[in-house]
Amino acid sequence: MATPADTVEAFASLEAAQQAIHDNPILILNAAGAQLKVIAEQVPNGDLAAIFTAARLELTICLAYVLR
Repeated sequence: MATPADTVEAFASLEAAQQAIHDNPILILNAAGAQLKVIAEQVPNGDLAAIFTAARLELTICLAYVLR
């Protein structure tokens, strides 16, 4: 999750999204019940920079999560 803004509203949105994921970390993908767990995880700065560069996105404020 990311935001290009460094405003109070942008931080509040990230915090709300983080709380929603913390409260409901399991995603149900289909009627068969396939599940993914959303986990907060540290991602090295270099890896984040590579991801944003590859996607041609501006570096931004973000929360790193992985799906398992």
